[in-house]
Amino acid sequence: MPLEVLLLQNNRLSDIPSHFSRLGLLKTLNLSNNRLKSLPRAISLLPILDLDLSFNRISSISLGGSSLAGLQRFLVNGNGLQELSMSRAIDHLDVRHNQLASFDCARAKTVHAAHGTNALLSVNISSQNRVVDLSHNRLQLCRCNGTCSCSFRRDQSMNITSLDISHAMLSSLPPSLFNIQRLRILRLDHNSLLEFPSNRIKELGTSKSCHVPTTLSSHSQIYAHPTRNSGCSIFITIQLSNSRSISGISH
Repeated sequence: MPLEVLLLQNNRLSDIPSHFSRLGLLKTLNLSNNRLKSLPRAISLLPILDLDLSFNRISSISLGGSSLAGLQRFLVNGNGLQELSMSRAIDHLDVRHNQLASFDCARAKTVHAAHGTNALLSVNISSQNRVVDLSHNRLQLCRCNGTCSCSFRRDQSMNITSLDISHAMLSSLPPSLFNIQRLRILRLDHNSLLEFPSNRIKELGTSKSCHVPTTLSSHSQIYAHPTRNSGCSIFITIQLSNSRSISGISH
């Protein structure tokens, strides 16, 4: 039977031999916890769907053209990665614990980019994203002026349903956050927010009005329940725990 799954994690591999290119039916490859310094050339034309390169020593990755054309799940967390470019759609991208100051995740449905060691200044978000985790990054250095990581253009096709910008040292919310029309879960906990714009909360996740409770404590959640007559068909959860003194929620 042709080999479809190959697990080589937790070894000392610094390169992959050229004869790997003969594994023409390989679907799953785990090379995590090795000593690789680049994306192995020998696997670039294989029909791999699931590739784990976590915890190696890779600083730059570019996926385009015919390179790993079938890839759907890509794990590259914990590499010290500084550059990442992708020009094809995938289901799952994990770049946690890297040194990215910017990257393009526009073609991934699920993006995990938490725990960056550099200030995350630019992330390309698109209508293909569904779940985006930018938590535990230094987003406070971002000016949110249309080019930074926490800027979201007004796009009716923006399909993000879950956004995590917790533990991000934010003192205010980017106005463009309210452009995400299909948002269902928003995590803002463990920031330094001083206010929450109550006059715009109804824009989160819908263009129709929803009832929002108007009392907040420093350890609380806001639940926006659909009202019977509002025509609103969503349920939004917003987590704001451990923010500083929060104002802007009033009757």
